[in-house]
Amino acid sequence: MAGSTKCVGGLLLLLGLGSRLVSVPLMFIMIVAYAKADKEALAAIFSDPDKFVSAAPFQFLRASVIVFAFGAGKIALDTLWVSKPPK
Repeated sequence: MAGSTKCVGGLLLLLGLGSRLVSVPLMFIMIVAYAKADKEALAAIFSDPDKFVSAAPFQFLRASVIVFAFGAGKIALDTLWVSKPPK
């Protein structure tokens, strides 16, 4: 299930389709990845922040949070479809 979510969600995120909606499950998956695969980095969030930031799930979690907060941007397919003037 997580693999399908990452594959389909990542593709939708790349295209800019439903970006904010897709970023929520991706954030959840990255949090679970921290909890399961990188417990040491998660435990060191306050004592050694460099270890937390250098862990592999952090980059994907950060990207998902940024897309959730700011949206996909001007070249996302969602934005291009909505901004077309009616004929």
